[in-house]
Amino acid sequence: MKQPGKIFILLICLLGWKQLSAQRVESALKELSAQFPQEKIYIHYDKDYYIAGQTIWFKSYLYSNWKPSGLSNNFYIQFINDKGELISSKEYPVIGAVVKGSIDIPDSLTQGNYYIRAYTPVIMNYDENFIYKKRIPVFSSRANPTIQTTASPSISLQFFPESGELVDNMILTLAFKAVNEKGLPVAVNGLIKITDGTNIAPFKTYHDGIGKMQFKPRAGKQYIAEIETASGVRTYPLPEVKPTGINIKITDEKGGKQFLIARTVKDINQYGKITVVADLNNMVVYKADIAMEDYPSVIGHIVTDSLPSGILHFTIFDNNGLPVAERLTFVDNREYRGKGEIATVKVNMEKRAANELELNFPDNTLRSCSVSVTDIGASNETDVDNIYSKLLLTSDLKGYIYNPAWYFKEGNDSAATALDNLMLTHGWSKFNWQKVLAKDFPEKKFKDPSMLTVSGQVFDAKTNSPVNTGDLNILAQLGPGRPQSYTVPVDASGHFSIDSLAFYGETKMYFDYMDKQGKDKPITIQLAADDDKTAIIKKAGSIPLVISEVEKYDYFQPANLVIEKKYITTNQPDTATVLENVSVKTKASKPEQEKRPLEMLNEKYTTGFFAQQPRTYIDNVNVPPADKSQDALRFIANRISQVQLVDGTFYSKHKTTLEMTDWSKNVTKSNNPLTEGKEIGALTPVPPPVTKASQNVAAGYVVSVYLNEIQVEASQLKGLSAKDIAFVKYFENFAGAGIGAIGGAIAVYTVNENYAVKAPADYPEYALKLMGYSITKEFYNPDYGNPEMKQPETDYRTTLYWNPSLLTSEETKSIKLNYYNNDFSKKLKVVVEGFDAGGKLIHLEKIIGN
Repeated sequence: MKQPGKIFILLICLLGWKQLSAQRVESALKELSAQFPQEKIYIHYDKDYYIAGQTIWFKSYLYSNWKPSGLSNNFYIQFINDKGELISSKEYPVIGAVVKGSIDIPDSLTQGNYYIRAYTPVIMNYDENFIYKKRIPVFSSRANPTIQTTASPSISLQFFPESGELVDNMILTLAFKAVNEKGLPVAVNGLIKITDGTNIAPFKTYHDGIGKMQFKPRAGKQYIAEIETASGVRTYPLPEVKPTGINIKITDEKGGKQFLIARTVKDINQYGKITVVADLNNMVVYKADIAMEDYPSVIGHIVTDSLPSGILHFTIFDNNGLPVAERLTFVDNREYRGKGEIATVKVNMEKRAANELELNFPDNTLRSCSVSVTDIGASNETDVDNIYSKLLLTSDLKGYIYNPAWYFKEGNDSAATALDNLMLTHGWSKFNWQKVLAKDFPEKKFKDPSMLTVSGQVFDAKTNSPVNTGDLNILAQLGPGRPQSYTVPVDASGHFSIDSLAFYGETKMYFDYMDKQGKDKPITIQLAADDDKTAIIKKAGSIPLVISEVEKYDYFQPANLVIEKKYITTNQPDTATVLENVSVKTKASKPEQEKRPLEMLNEKYTTGFFAQQPRTYIDNVNVPPADKSQDALRFIANRISQVQLVDGTFYSKHKTTLEMTDWSKNVTKSNNPLTEGKEIGALTPVPPPVTKASQNVAAGYVVSVYLNEIQVEASQLKGLSAKDIAFVKYFENFAGAGIGAIGGAIAVYTVNENYAVKAPADYPEYALKLMGYSITKEFYNPDYGNPEMKQPETDYRTTLYWNPSLLTSEETKSIKLNYYNNDFSKKLKVVVEGFDAGGKLIHLEKIIGN
């Protein structure tokens, strides 16, 4: 006969339980996942901190269901101060589940902590807890004081029972977390006592102020924790002990997790029949209805070695279907780790010396990566998040986690225990069970159109009344070169709409209307407000900025702050003026004598996209060429070392000049049992680079050529001589070239000062200016190997190399990177991050130098 109190070993098969209550829970979660698929954001920055007046370069990675996300087309990013006030805002298209961008930091900003917030319409429709947030320390080149702490030294100690409550007469796991007045973790040790002075058990932190202990509390007793501090002995109350309840204990075992569920003996009515559900990323991986009338304790096992890694969320439901206990545990099968190696081909830490690295991957999978090479003094942040920790850990938990990247370090034997302790001390932010079971899902308020949409109403210019049907012919100058033409139907009320447009900065559209009889009519157009975009930006702006204590303080003091300040005040490289969506303050125009050559040439010759910072440039205005009779084609080829001229066409020498294609255009079916049947974003390979074997030329991509901002064939430059050329810019990555142009661009300007790019004579007379996506600045990578380059007097750069456009494909699994040292660095940190088509995450680090 079965005896109450005896532990019953219960091995439950995942597919063997089909009870109604478990099915109800699974059905509700399945519907939530279908209606609100989760999307996560990770952002890789070029360095850890900035000086007011500098530029933040970044690359964002969008992730969903362990794959590159194909859910979003539009990406929004904000730069805000510690009061939540907007400083600047940008909008970018999502191309291939990634976004590359830049944010200019006004030089008028005071020193302090600032924040990046990023989101998509998909995220805003689900839960604002998933909005990306990152603290960005900004220092001032002026003599501003550092952030001062006003709180007196103290230690905060919190306790977290494993299932949420201390329950009478049960052996429980009690986790605890200790932080100082800044919110930073501190190590403590002490004793659990009863208030009458009886010692119960010692405790001690394991890692970063977090630890756990075994504890058997009794109802009616009051427990305290006692620790030694710098100011003496301090005591902290433990949570109240409940006379009844249920507890779930999770332990790791080979290939899976074991759970022990225990109830108080007298709780047979409430917990006689329970339901246990384990979900991973809102997908049920385990469900069981368990009868506990005769068994106050049961043990179960879940096989997890075939599951994708992430937070496994256990929930116990009582007889009434109410959630009564939860427990988080982490599954780390390491299948998410993409393999790769950073090899040093050439290392020279001398002043402005050439260096070469090679990224090697074991296979030819299509993957998108970004790489930063920074002086070690600009990368000494101790609180680090990386692509592993952000997408698999911190994006799913409430509360601040200090240095989450530590839990994913290679060879970290203590990480598994520390990570489980962390699971016990942080709340679950994904959903509210009561709302899920009631299918009380949030309203989908925001749409995510396919790129940019232009819509409005057409009016007869003479009568000022809406036109009745017909066609609207549109010439859209979406980028440099020839405009694109569209024919859009107009309805009976004069309304029209066109979507899937991708253009940057300010552009111009020309309109011509033909009525249903095919006759041209003069018109006016009233563009419709983009209510969806306005609504989502307004909503994001109204969400309070929640800042933890640790994010308020300036505990990060860069080793190279003095050098950074010299760089920004005395020798910052020429920068280009680009169009901004939002700006707190605009600078007054510089006097002509204070402007640098590139600034003056930009103002005189360039517009729109072409005002971006180039990789390199040729200035024939201030430095006239020695050989004026050479044709322009050869003249440019001989002076821009990053390209090569083959059969009258320019090709890029660097395989790093690559752009992501749109992964969402091709979809594959996942063979993962958790996502089977769902469409997962896949990668579409770009065409392979051209190889001219007969010329013994390395593979490279075709470089676009623009003459006075009109796209031309490179061979057309043969008709010009060097004396006809005023100014040439080479862009290694050119946003204005549109989606899919991956070889960069050469912009050539003639000496004709009266030249202006004009619309062809047959353009319609009616035109409107529109604002497109934000423009991304070109990162400044000096080429000291180019004899034509005017070298700066001093080089204080702390980010020596930044490239967000690394791409491997079926043709290559190795990429070479070339950069030049600055004037002072002796030790560098290289960080490579990204993901591949199958969803494997890439994080590589290497320290170079001594």
